[in-house]
Amino acid sequence: MEKQTLETKKIVHNNISYLQYDLAKDQANTSFFDISDINTIKDLRQEGLQEMHFLNLYSIFWFYSGAGTHIVDFDEYEIGQGTVFFLSPKRIRAYRNLSNVEGVAMCFPEDFLLKIDNELQGRIKTKMFYPANGFAHCKISEAAKEKMMPIVKLMQEASALQYEDKSLQASYFASLLSLLLIDMIRLGEWGDSSFSNVSSDSFQVYAKFVQMVEDYYIEHHAVKDYIEKLGVSQTTLNQYTQQYAKTTPLKIINNRIILEAKRLLRYSTTRTKQIAFYLGFKDDSYFIKLFKRNVGMSPVEFRQKRNSRPRSLGNGYEERPPEVKSALPLGPGGLIVFLIN
Repeated sequence: MEKQTLETKKIVHNNISYLQYDLAKDQANTSFFDISDINTIKDLRQEGLQEMHFLNLYSIFWFYSGAGTHIVDFDEYEIGQGTVFFLSPKRIRAYRNLSNVEGVAMCFPEDFLLKIDNELQGRIKTKMFYPANGFAHCKISEAAKEKMMPIVKLMQEASALQYEDKSLQASYFASLLSLLLIDMIRLGEWGDSSFSNVSSDSFQVYAKFVQMVEDYYIEHHAVKDYIEKLGVSQTTLNQYTQQYAKTTPLKIINNRIILEAKRLLRYSTTRTKQIAFYLGFKDDSYFIKLFKRNVGMSPVEFRQKRNSRPRSLGNGYEERPPEVKSALPLGPGGLIVFLIN
C-alpha cells in the first residue's frame, strides 16, 4: 500500500499518543481494495507497525513464513508459518519482533465488502471479522497455500493495473476475494471453529444477531431489544448462540461492552463515569458492577494495573497481556481511542 493511500494522524494528549489510519479523502466512500506485500508495509510504515494503532478498514494479514508477535486488543498471538489474521475496523493492534516475515496484507472498507454475495458476506463477517468469541485467525498449510496462490497472483496483477472503470475493478477484486476466503474456510485449520451449516436459517439468525450487537451494543444492553427485531424467542436465540458460539446472547452483548470499556480504560484518560455514560449506562454504579463481575476487578483497578506497566513498543517492548495465545490451534472467537506512552 502506498503511503498516500492512507492518512495518518498522530495525536498527542498529555504524555500519551496514538496512531490512526484512514483512507485518503480521494479514496473515501469508494469500493477501495488493496493487496500489498507485508515487507512493503514494513518498509513504508515501520514505526506505525510497532506503535499501537487502528485502521478504519477490514484487513487480512497472511504470513507465509517468519516469526513475531501480533498484539490485538489485550492479547498476544504468535506469528508462524501460514498464520492468517482477520481484523475488523478499529481493532487495536501492533507488531513486535518481526523476523524474516513474508506474506501479503489485504484491506478494504465496508463498501467493498457489500459487493460480496449476501450469504458469503454473512459467513465472512460473523466467522472472520466479528466472531462472538473474540478474534479470528487460522493456519494455512503449504499444500493449501499452493492451491490459493493463483488467486493471490491474480489480485496482485490486477492491483498493478489502472482501470478506467473503478466499479468493474472492485467487482473483479470482490470475486477474487470471495474465492480466496472460500478456500480459507474450506482448507484452513480453524481449531474448534466450525463453518458447517452456515447456510441454515439458524445460522442466518445468529449472524444477524452478532452484527446487530456490533452495531447497537451501546444503545441496547438487553436481549429482548434484539429478539424483537430478529423475530425469534429468547429460548430460540439462546439455542443458536450455544450452537455456534457456545455461549449465551447476554454474554455476547456483555463481552462487546466490556471490550470497549477495556479499550477506553487502557488507552484513554476518560473517567469511569464518562465511559459508563458513553456506553449507554444511565447509572455508572451498574456499569462498575457489570465490569467487576466480568473482569474480576473494578474499572479503576483495571486501569491502574495496566498503566503501571512499561509501554514502549520498540525492541524493548515490555508490556505483555496476561496471556500469550498461539494463533495456530485456536479458532475464531467509536469513541475508540488507543494510546501509548
